[in-house]
Amino acid sequence: MADVTKVTGVTRPELFRKTRGFERFTLARFMVYHLMRQHQSGFTLSEIGTLMRRTHGAVISGIRALHKRAAYDKKLQRRIKLLREMGYKI
Repeated sequence: MADVTKVTGVTRPELFRKTRGFERFTLARFMVYHLMRQHQSGFTLSEIGTLMRRTHGAVISGIRALHKRAAYDKKLQRRIKLLREMGYKI
């Protein structure tokens, strides 16, 4: 989570906000979902949802949205590149 906050500029408390309308918060949250899913511990969707105070359906939707958005959003692609350079699989 710390590296996502570093790359996106979103603070940890902002990741847990209930707001949906602020794109910078939601994309950072979606990155966290994806990284938790790819983690060697292999968090389940339900576990991620519980830890992030969301439903497992919200986690699935967020991961899908991240992948769709990464196909065309240059700013998001740069952030993903930075995370990859830090050693993450995203």
